[in-house]
Amino acid sequence: MDEFYDEQYYNQELYGENNLNSSQMFMIMVGIFFLSTFGVSWFGGYFLLEPLEEEEEEEEIAYEKQYNLDECKNDGDKENIERNILLETTPQGKICIKYSNEEEGFEYWSDKSIDYKYLETAARKYVNTFSYKDLYIDRDKEMKEKIEKIKKEIDENKRIIEEGEEEEAEEEEESVFVKPKKERKQLKVKIEKNDLVADRANKYIKRGNFNDANWNKKSPKFEDKKTISYKDWFFTNNKGDKEN
Repeated sequence: MDEFYDEQYYNQELYGENNLNSSQMFMIMVGIFFLSTFGVSWFGGYFLLEPLEEEEEEEEIAYEKQYNLDECKNDGDKENIERNILLETTPQGKICIKYSNEEEGFEYWSDKSIDYKYLETAARKYVNTFSYKDLYIDRDKEMKEKIEKIKKEIDENKRIIEEGEEEEAEEEEESVFVKPKKERKQLKVKIEKNDLVADRANKYIKRGNFNDANWNKKSPKFEDKKTISYKDWFFTNNKGDKEN
């Protein structure tokens, strides 16, 4: 009799009112399934898709910063350089550009006036396309080297001036008589506006409108050709500063 009650009690605890029925178990399993599915989707969306969206939202590189010369080669065929022509679309319109050995600069055709900085970009694309790295004067690189050289010169000049002043002060203390100050050579002690102009720059010659480009022949000599150098462009754009 005791064994019967013990077995009945065991069965009641295992299958009785205090345990979950099949419907409840089913609902729990469904809930776990949806939670796990949602969790995986959230994880993938947050950690995987978000970085991709951030990459797409990155700002485009400005046109004037494109086509650097880091991987540009210098083994292009220069015997037929007059035949190598590049068609390019700049922020200010389409241009046709080529290099002229005779002019030692770039010739271009465009319906609109193109800023120097955009011509520089088109020229970089040209030398990258045809592997003519040495035809392009890297003004930014040369300017950086020039400024570094001037800064070293200024530091040395300041040191010389400081030493000279110390020597004069010592001589005045030791001497009973007042001596006139020595005339010193004027040394450069600061960077001036003219220092910010490149010593060399690419030359751009406008030959006409875009449709006037002569694809297969050497460029005709126009009396009214317009040549743009960086120095001319720089002083033209800074003319107002001088007047003020």
